[in-house]
Amino acid sequence: MKKRGHLLYLDLQESKQGPHGFLAGKTGSGKSEMLRNILLQLVVQNSPKLFQYILIDFKGGAFGQYFMHFPHCQGMLTNLEKDQWNALIKVLQAFLGKIQ
Repeated sequence: MKKRGHLLYLDLQESKQGPHGFLAGKTGSGKSEMLRNILLQLVVQNSPKLFQYILIDFKGGAFGQYFMHFPHCQGMLTNLEKDQWNALIKVLQAFLGKIQ
């Protein structure tokens, strides 16, 4: 997007390209701000029954601290909690088994 002020629509329907995404950019380019806005809109517009997330925050929890208290949040892991990686793997495996 080169022009400012244009709306950007994200189609997160699972029947199309899936509900997953990838966001990349240089330091200071606004990745966290964009992700924060997307996540906030998803929380506001969807019930916890329809939308859940797990926060994986490699900034020591600085980003996730704002979103970990919503009922949509199923857990949070930061780069400071290395002992919880095995627990995360188990949770993800259980989740994947549940949706298949």
